[in-house]
Amino acid sequence: MRIGILSPSYPPNRAPCGIGDFTKMLVPELVRAGVEVAVFTGEDYGGPGEAEGAKVLRLARGWGPASLTRIARAARDEKIGPLLVQYAPDLYPPSSAWIHFLPLAMRCLAPGVRTVLSMHTVGGPAFASKAGAGSCSPPPPPSSARTRR
Repeated sequence: MRIGILSPSYPPNRAPCGIGDFTKMLVPELVRAGVEVAVFTGEDYGGPGEAEGAKVLRLARGWGPASLTRIARAARDEKIGPLLVQYAPDLYPPSSAWIHFLPLAMRCLAPGVRTVLSMHTVGGPAFASKAGAGSCSPPPPPSSARTRR
């Protein structure tokens, strides 16, 4: 089996990222299991074209709607089966909205490539509060601790 992993961050790169580090640890395990891997990452990747037994392709300087065709082309060219998308909202600046169209783009531009999503972060403070997880801001002080006038 040959899979692709889309991870905008992949070490060595300029800015450390937990998802990139996770992907870097996942790749050799997949290779040891007999899976052929192609990593699709950003232009700030500073390593060789092959690392940990996987092919590493620099696809984008910035991520946005134009990335859809680059990702689909790379998936076709590399003859991958599934494409594992490492997702966190802040991983695809300036806005991750375009990535919602990736499964449709793959169906149209790279038929046969299945898209699998690995969500590392879901939503933001608004989503977290709706899910019962609270907000990211600290709670207000108790009324007895407030300054009296």
